[in-house]
Amino acid sequence: MRFDVKEAREFLKENGFVFTVRAHNYREVSHKKVKEIGNVLVVMITEIEFDYELMDYARLSGFDDGEREFYEIINEWWDTIEKYCKGKRKYLYLVMVEDE
Repeated sequence: MRFDVKEAREFLKENGFVFTVRAHNYREVSHKKVKEIGNVLVVMITEIEFDYELMDYARLSGFDDGEREFYEIINEWWDTIEKYCKGKRKYLYLVMVEDE
């Protein structure tokens, strides 16, 4: 599993978990390996169609720098999701670093 988006990757490194959206529909629960982080547990939360569905997860996505308004966080995260998902279906996941 790749974390090309710096905000999400750094949040995962620092906190041991992150909410992320992917175009790939993984199983409900799966184990993956993340470069420079290690083994992670990936849990599908739900399919996402609209930006407002991210409201409960935005502050734990890596896009909250503590300096911007909440709507700005949602907008930046949604723009990044659209860039990477390119019109495909979107799935919200909780990714947690597993103890070695």
